[in-house]
Amino acid sequence: MWGNGYGHGYGQGHGWMGDGFWFGGLIHGVLGVVVTIVVAVAAVALVRFLWRLGSDAAGATTSATVQASDALAALDMRYARGEIERDDYLQRRSDLDTPALG
Repeated sequence: MWGNGYGHGYGQGHGWMGDGFWFGGLIHGVLGVVVTIVVAVAAVALVRFLWRLGSDAAGATTSATVQASDALAALDMRYARGEIERDDYLQRRSDLDTPALG
């Protein structure tokens, strides 16, 4: 009555990992949950790594832009106060506007 048609009782599947509850259903279910958690943690770690990598690159670009802007502002002030001559001002401004190599 409770058998599966093969002469075995309920929960008595075929072999070690058969249809039985403990070795078939429960272990496979636990392994499925563990694999799902591992994949989710790996995906979150990858997204965080890529996010940090992107923000570091953006931060470096922003920092360089701010530094160049500050340098141009200081140069403009020095020229406005008469501390440097026009030719020197134009040369330095040209140097600051040209991206650095390397």
